[in-house]
Amino acid sequence: MWHKWYGSALVIMVVSMALSWLSYVWPDTQIWILMSILAIVFVASCYRLLFGVAVVIAELVIGSQGHMIGQLRLGLFLAVFLAGIIWIIRERRIAFLYTRYWKWYLALSCVLALAVLTAWWYGNSLTYLFLDLNGYLFVAMIIPFTQALRTETDLKKLLAVFWAGLTILLIETMVILFVFSHPAAFQYYLPELYRWLRDFRLAEITAQDNNFTRIFFQSHLYVLFGFIAASLQFITKQSHRLTLLALGATLLLLFVSYSRSFWVSTIVVVVILTVLAYRQKMFWKYLGSVLLSAAIGSVIVLGIINIPLFGSGAGVDASSLLTDRTDVTTDVGGGSRLALLPPLTLAALQHPLLGSGFGTTVSYATKDPRALEQNSDGMYTTYAFEWGYLDLWLKLGLVGALVYISIVVAILLRLWYLRDHPIAMVAGMGVLAVGIVHLFTPYLNHPLGIGWIVLATSIANIYDATHR
Repeated sequence: MWHKWYGSALVIMVVSMALSWLSYVWPDTQIWILMSILAIVFVASCYRLLFGVAVVIAELVIGSQGHMIGQLRLGLFLAVFLAGIIWIIRERRIAFLYTRYWKWYLALSCVLALAVLTAWWYGNSLTYLFLDLNGYLFVAMIIPFTQALRTETDLKKLLAVFWAGLTILLIETMVILFVFSHPAAFQYYLPELYRWLRDFRLAEITAQDNNFTRIFFQSHLYVLFGFIAASLQFITKQSHRLTLLALGATLLLLFVSYSRSFWVSTIVVVVILTVLAYRQKMFWKYLGSVLLSAAIGSVIVLGIINIPLFGSGAGVDASSLLTDRTDVTTDVGGGSRLALLPPLTLAALQHPLLGSGFGTTVSYATKDPRALEQNSDGMYTTYAFEWGYLDLWLKLGLVGALVYISIVVAILLRLWYLRDHPIAMVAGMGVLAVGIVHLFTPYLNHPLGIGWIVLATSIANIYDATHR
């Protein structure tokens, strides 16, 4: 069963990426490809809602910002949600209302509605309001998710789709890293490849000062969940070659993402997992495997980027891979975060209790080249902020932010209570990982983070039945 779902998902994802490239090369085909996919997903979801939920998970894992083929993520949301409503009518039962979590999500919905009203009251831009709210709409996926996911068998099928997505991410990341590390060898293909990844918001390709090319997919967040799953599999003495391979591959991707937020979250997760390993008498074996995997991954990365094609490779020094990324004072991205902190805090203090609503903007000075192109003084105005919890405070207010955070913590604690089930443990630690990443990079206001929270809630609901 697992291999069937994994193999099918892998093939479908490869075809989807090919269609994404096709829609870039021939833009006129994009709408037809998109509508065809949505029609197929809707029909399949009406036949079996689990199919639609699996497609949503797959798109989150490989789709980054959700524009792999036009407005694919939004279209999938509408198609699967509508199919979920049809299943509710067919079964004459709203499964979500039979969970212990419906009141939590109702409270969150009220918070979001209040943020919309607050934005209207303060006259925030309607465009920014919609763009800001758009990410939170993914909360509604809790309805089709709980309607479709009933048993642990369903979860294992989704797990196969999840790992298929990570396989695609691994292949994509390594190929892109190799190509962009050897511009002389691929000079005729780089411009179009870069535009496709940039315009479809699949990945960020950034040349670092040390000649290393950063390959960052927003979906790399899900690699962190894969690392957690592989680690727990290893610690529970169910390890085998595939587990070690998954452990090494996920660490490799987290390193190549060059994301400090992911690195911090990974370190915290490793500390917690090491404590669990100690209790299982696997301390040295697990810690040694993690360190060895990280070392091997670094060697592989150096090998890929320094392979001499047409005379030379990227010429990246091993030590610079860490030192160039851990100094936030010299890095443009880190500097922008620090520059944003004071004005963002002051903006949040203007309406501390109920917030300023969705679409609230803040202006700050930055040395980011993109901002300098627009204004020579570097002043940049935006409604999207890197400091995740300050973003919640600014727009939802202290009351709304505390309600949201309380719900996330409650889901985390419930999954910890259900930790005897490995999948519940993975989901719970994944929620913790998202919460840590959100400190510096916003994900709890984005479908990627909210999607995991919704999935984690559905997982908790399945295992709740065994504890009643």
